[in-house]
Amino acid sequence: PMAFGTMIVFLLASSLLITLLALTDATQQRYGQQITTLEDILPKDSLKIYDTRGTMLYQAIDQGLQTTIPLSKISPYLLHAEIATEDQNFWGNSGYDITGIARAALSDLTNGHVVQGGSTITQQLIKNAIVGNQTTITRKLQEIILAPDVTRKYSKEQILSMYLNTIYYGEQAYGVDAAAFT
Repeated sequence: PMAFGTMIVFLLASSLLITLLALTDATQQRYGQQITTLEDILPKDSLKIYDTRGTMLYQAIDQGLQTTIPLSKISPYLLHAEIATEDQNFWGNSGYDITGIARAALSDLTNGHVVQGGSTITQQLIKNAIVGNQTTITRKLQEIILAPDVTRKYSKEQILSMYLNTIYYGEQAYGVDAAAFT
């Protein structure tokens, strides 16, 4: 019985490892190129039409309001508030936070439904720009697989800037500038 039990555990562990390796390879093949072009595939600013004096005449908002601004123009209070709320370990993590994911999973299991998220700012950027927002374990694993690549390719400042300029704040406002305007 002991040998049989050990063999079952070994087979289950091997199967899990092979499945994770296959998912990692498939994720890299499917989304790897999009990490390289992440800045290019993010939503663009709303179309704006100006007169010759620089006064805005019209802004297309049918897809929502969005204006990209540099990180240096965003209030440090807002930066600190977003990091404190969304990803307290942002500056030190490699794009994912296993402790946060485990905490959220435990809370969700305890409550019987999703009540807490465990995604980092990097994972949320990946979800919004690359893998989509379907609520599946596969999507969460894809975020975790891609997060270190994004963290290697882009600085933390670039990731935070991309996130803050594209995240949905409600009322058709995408990004902090649009949210402040709205």
